[in-house]
Amino acid sequence: MRTLLAMSVLVVVMGCGGGEENHDDHNGGDQDDACPATTSVSITNFTFSPRCLRVSPSASVTFTNNDSAAHTATATAAAGFDTGTIAGGASAAITAPSAAGDHPGRCSFHPGMTFTIRVE
Repeated sequence: MRTLLAMSVLVVVMGCGGGEENHDDHNGGDQDDACPATTSVSITNFTFSPRCLRVSPSASVTFTNNDSAAHTATATAAAGFDTGTIAGGASAAITAPSAAGDHPGRCSFHPGMTFTIRVE
């Protein structure tokens, strides 16, 4: 009886993992989860969410300010996108760059607030 019980426990333990498989769904998903495909960005608690987004060239991207303070979504490159001032509770849209690649941006009032538009 002890042998049968020990073998049953061993089978259960072996079936519960420990192999070399990649379980992305249990470890935060694949790397695209950090930069989802979306055209909507929320500004809440002085943070852009998501902080990275994937879009098509020249896509319209909408920024919604859920804070009471005013914010902007401004490209860090000299010639880029800029929503202008977005009052608390308001939204503004920009046209994403047409060139593929990562295009960083920030709030011009709060330079520590940053985001990236990834054009693919």
